[in-house]
Amino acid sequence: MTLVTEVVVDALWLCANALDEDARQTFAAVSLFPPSPNTFSESAALTIAKCDVKTLKQLVDSGILTDAPDCRYAVHRLVAEAGQSLADSVVKERFADYFARYAQAHADGTHAIGSEAANILASFEYANHGQQAAIAAGMSPLLELRGDYRVWTALLERATAEGEPTADLQLELARCAEKMGMNSQAEKHAQHGLKLADKTDLEVETELLAILGHIEMNMGKNNEAREHLTRAVTMSEQIGSNRILSRALRSLGVVTTRLADYDAAERHLRRALQIADQARDKAALATLWNDIGEVLSKSGLLEAALEALRSALDAARQIGYSEVEAAALEGCASVRIQEGNYDAAISSLNDAVAIARRIGHRWYLALILNDFGDVSAAQGQTLKALDYYSEAIEVGPPDTPDVRAYALFGKARVYSAQNRREESHTSARQALAVFESMPHQAASEVREWMEQQALTP
Repeated sequence: MTLVTEVVVDALWLCANALDEDARQTFAAVSLFPPSPNTFSESAALTIAKCDVKTLKQLVDSGILTDAPDCRYAVHRLVAEAGQSLADSVVKERFADYFARYAQAHADGTHAIGSEAANILASFEYANHGQQAAIAAGMSPLLELRGDYRVWTALLERATAEGEPTADLQLELARCAEKMGMNSQAEKHAQHGLKLADKTDLEVETELLAILGHIEMNMGKNNEAREHLTRAVTMSEQIGSNRILSRALRSLGVVTTRLADYDAAERHLRRALQIADQARDKAALATLWNDIGEVLSKSGLLEAALEALRSALDAARQIGYSEVEAAALEGCASVRIQEGNYDAAISSLNDAVAIARRIGHRWYLALILNDFGDVSAAQGQTLKALDYYSEAIEVGPPDTPDVRAYALFGKARVYSAQNRREESHTSARQALAVFESMPHQAASEVREWMEQQALTP
C-alpha cells in the first residue's frame, strides 16, 4: 500500500466512524458492489442495505458514494476495499439473493442482464448452490452473445461442483461446450441431462433433445440429428413453447441444408424466423437470417443470399452477437468467392477471422481458414492455399468432421493444379469418405469433381 493509499484509507475510516449506525451498515452493504466504473441501481442498494434514500444521499455527501445517471450509484475501489470487512453474512446473503432473483427474472432480457452483469457476477461469490444455478442460467444468454465462453464455463462448472447435477445445468453446460467446439463433451452433457430430466418437466426435456440434435449435426451425425430435432419440433408444439420450437426448426433447417433439401430447409428456417419475429428475439433473428443466407447461397441465389446475410450482420452488430457477426461475414465472403470478387471476400474474411480468434470459436475459425484457402487457390497462390487448409485441419474441433473434409477437398484441388495426382486422389477420397459418412450434400460435389479429374471415388 502506497503512502497516498494509506492516507485515503485513513480518511475513509474517519468518514465511516463519523456516520450513524444505519449509514455504517449501508456503507458495508454497498461495499460489496464492484467498484467504479461499475454502477448499481438505487433499487438494489435499498433492498440489500435495507436503508432509505436519505441514507444513500448521506453517503454521497460524505464522499463514500458518487451519483451516476439513471438513479444509480458508484463506489470507489478503495471505498469498497475498506468497507467489505464490515459486511456480515446476512448482508452477503441478501446481496446473493437479490441478484440470483434478478438473473432468474431477466434471463431472457440481455439488456437488463447486461446493465447488472458485473454485480451479478460479484454476487456469485456469496451464493448458495441454488442461487449459483440461477445466476449461471440467467447470465448464459448474455455471455453467449458476447462470446465470453470461458466465464460462462467457469460459472456453470462452479455451480455444478457445489451440489447435485441438474438437467437445467447439464443443458447449459451442453450449450456452452458446443459453442467452444467441444462437441463430444457437449453431447455427454446433453445425454446426461436427458437422464436427469424429470418427465414432468417436458420443457427441459424438449430443449435437451433440441440441443442434442444440434450437437449431433455439428458432429456430422446428420440422420441422428434430424431424428432428434424432428422429435423436439413435435414436443415443442405439444407443450406450446415457441422459443424451443424456433431453435429446433433452425437446427432442423441447417441439417436439411446439409442433406441438400434446400426447399425444405428454407421452409423450416422461414417458419422459425416468423416465430422469432413475433417474439422480437433479436438473437434468433440474426442467426436465422444467416442460415437463410446460406441456403440461398447453396441454391445459387447470390443476390438474395447477400441481402439475407446483411440482415444477419446488422442484427448481430446491434446486439453485440459476436458469433453470428463472424458467421455472417464468412457467409458474405463465401458469396463473394462464388462471384469471383476476391478483394471483397478477403475484406470480410479479415474481419471474421479476428472475431473468431477473439471469442475462441474453433469451428468458424476453421471454416474461415478454408475460405482463405479457396481465395488463395483461385488466385494461383497454391502454397499459401495449402498452408490455410492445413491450419484449418489443425485448429478445427476434432469432432466436427465437415470443416476437415472441406480442407481435404481444398487440398485435393490444389494438388491437382500442381500435377500431384496421387496426393490429390488421396485427399479427395478422404474428403469423400467423411462427407458420405455424415451424410453431407458436399459428397456429390466431391464425387463429381473426382469424375471430372478421372479419379476413382
